Amino acid sequence: DPPRAVLHHYFASTGGSVMSQMALGYRHMFGIGVPKSCQAAVLYFNPVAELLIESRRGPETSRPVEKVRLSDVMDGEYNAAKEKDMMQFYQYSADMGNAEAQTAIGELFKVGGGGIGQDHAQALHYFRKAAKQNDADALAHLGHMYANGIGVEQSNHTALEYFQQAALQGHANALYGMGYLHLSGYGVDKDYGEAKKYFRKAADQGHRDSQFFLGVMYLNGWGVGVPDSSRAMYFFSMAAQGGHLLAMYNLSVMTLRGLGAPTNCKAALDTMKKVVERGPWSSVLELAHRELRAGRERTSLLLYMRAAEMGLEVGQSNAAWMLERGSGRGERGADHLALTYHKGSALQGNPKSMMSAGNLYYYGKGLGEPDYHRAIACYRRVAQSKTAPTASAHANFNLGVMHQLGQGLPQDFHLAKRYYDLSRESHPQATVPVTLALYWLQAHIWWVEQLPELQRRAQHVAELARDPRSWDPRELPVDGDTALLLVLSLLLAVVLHVMHVRATSRPPNP
Repeated sequence: DPPRAVLHHYFASTGGSVMSQMALGYRHMFGIGVPKSCQAAVLYFNPVAELLIESRRGPETSRPVEKVRLSDVMDGEYNAAKEKDMMQFYQYSADMGNAEAQTAIGELFKVGGGGIGQDHAQALHYFRKAAKQNDADALAHLGHMYANGIGVEQSNHTALEYFQQAALQGHANALYGMGYLHLSGYGVDKDYGEAKKYFRKAADQGHRDSQFFLGVMYLNGWGVGVPDSSRAMYFFSMAAQGGHLLAMYNLSVMTLRGLGAPTNCKAALDTMKKVVERGPWSSVLELAHRELRAGRERTSLLLYMRAAEMGLEVGQSNAAWMLERGSGRGERGADHLALTYHKGSALQGNPKSMMSAGNLYYYGKGLGEPDYHRAIACYRRVAQSKTAPTASAHANFNLGVMHQLGQGLPQDFHLAKRYYDLSRESHPQATVPVTLALYWLQAHIWWVEQLPELQRRAQHVAELARDPRSWDPRELPVDGDTALLLVLSLLLAVVLHVMHVRATSRPPNP
């Protein structure tokens, strides 16, 4: 009951429910069960974004949410064992004295991830070992840990020493640390000019925090003469491209208000949605994955469905993936729900979900009967995708089959061959199935060419059955070629029938 769901979300959102605010923002963004409205979507997303930004004004110590995509992990495109081996290799190298490995492992312990839990003491241990070898990256990390009091007693003086050692080597993170100390007057005299100089050197190396603070300085007119919204927008945009959270939020607000650039609600909304999805509430995805690994599929599915309702694309993709594979067995409308989630994921740019939606339309799963026209629309959009070669190969292959069989498209063997060739060009793994399909196509063409003659002869045989006295051996020469033609025709008819029955009875490939 979508209208009732929207009503409940509305009342919950007025009470400050982050989940409902995100759900309504997502629905208004794409016009799902409510009027499509950029302004309304922004009004729902903005309180969530402000809540997140307020919690991130201090030092960044939280790790990003791991968004595991089941279609990659479970279908073989992700190798967890390989990642584990890589982590063991790095830790072994670090313990053997490799400075780069020590710094890499230290970073993982600092924020957590890659199968390693957050441990500031271990991070400090590895950074110090690398710093003894004058590793600039480790020196810069130690500077930030002392500047922010992460795992150690806060000390601007010690932070400054580490930053200076790494800055002499031109390390961007250390240059940023020097700039921040001068901007804030921590451990040194406040000096906007010096801060700008250090930030600029780091920003030229692509350091996103430095790009962000240059944007802040231009926005407020600190050390740059007068405020300059255009320059601020430029630096915020550079930092946002690297995923800087505060820069993304500032960019969305400035774009919405027309500061430094013309007002653009859609661009502001797209950026703000990325901001709110970085919040701790997205950790429902991690919890769902843990439940799945523990064998509690139903709980995992419900958690993914919760994430999907919030508009989290990975949650929609994963919920649909589980429903298609029977995790929702026994639930009413599981196939229809899978289609709904795939459509939501596809709207947010996931070509695999668009492909899966096309398969569901093709087989009529969740619909009652096939819908070839919608399947074709999905396949054509995926076929044009440049970012998902595997899905593109599948889509071109399916379009070839539909042209060959005349399903929703005019039967055209030349176009069928063209789509098969495009499938093979899209991905090397399509070579074998495409080769088999081309043999099938040749056999199909031969069958169609021979069919009139076979029908004529079958009609003649039927006439003979009715009146055997009309038999004339000269009218129906039964030579070796004719016998072989009849046998092959019967075999091909049987093969085509079996393939059709199997294709309509089994679920589509993901």
